[in-house]
Amino acid sequence: MRLRIRFACLGLVIAGVSFIFLILNIDAVASAEHADTHCHADHLIVTRSDDREAKKPDELGLTLREALKCKAGRPLKIRFDPSIRHIKLKRPLRISGGIDLSGKDFYPLIVWEGAGSLLYLTNADDTRIANLSFTQKTGASDLSGDCITIRDGGVRIVLEAIRVSRCNDGLVDITAKAGAPRMDVTIREVLFADHDKAMLISAPPLETDICNQPPAIQVTLDKVIFQRTGQRHPLAAGNVYVRVQDSKVHFAPYQRPDGSFGASYGVAASLGARIDVKDTHFYGKDTKGRHMPVKTLRDDHHPCTEVSLN
Repeated sequence: MRLRIRFACLGLVIAGVSFIFLILNIDAVASAEHADTHCHADHLIVTRSDDREAKKPDELGLTLREALKCKAGRPLKIRFDPSIRHIKLKRPLRISGGIDLSGKDFYPLIVWEGAGSLLYLTNADDTRIANLSFTQKTGASDLSGDCITIRDGGVRIVLEAIRVSRCNDGLVDITAKAGAPRMDVTIREVLFADHDKAMLISAPPLETDICNQPPAIQVTLDKVIFQRTGQRHPLAAGNVYVRVQDSKVHFAPYQRPDGSFGASYGVAASLGARIDVKDTHFYGKDTKGRHMPVKTLRDDHHPCTEVSLN
């Protein structure tokens, strides 16, 4: 009788353990199915603040880098969980297009402290970057790269309501090589702050006898604020057309980490670049106490170079 009872109890234990393993297996399958659907969605939420890069997203959450890897030939929206306030990168981020990346009302701070740009946009058609903060923190002029580099093609690129400060070389660089696809960039309601070189926009030189040819790069700065920045608001060179409107430029000699001071002026153009400034206010003086909204580059004799202030 006792033996029968013992066998019965053992059977119940085995049945209980089998049931537990069944439940765990169901959970594991469900988690795997959940992981598989991460990259199949067109709206992703970043839920991790580290810079992990798993081969396959899992139930432990999604990093910004993993979300960007999910891009597969379709438009993709990436948003952030409200708990994500600071992301320190292990290496730069790269975006190739079709991404709508927004921090909404939280402005998560994205930091990269090494050489090279923090964020690269290359041939990034239909890309929107909004409501985020970017810094390289050190602001060390001896390190290469910028906070944001946009290069070699891309139309309908929008930087909107972002904050950019203390970068290696420049805050934003927009450049194109010869033969690169046309570029069209809109920068709207952005705060650029606490740096020497604000913005370089550069393309191959404009042909000297065709001043009205279509620009290789067209950039619109709308309701932009430059605060505690030294120069290049922007500096445009080559076959470039820039419109600056309804903006404010507070320029002053900026002291670099090595103790030296950079130049101090508003906008400058060379090699056939054209800058059209409307309803924009310039505040500040250069190292000699002069108010210089427009800097004339002495070594530029290109007949197409033009800066218009209205």
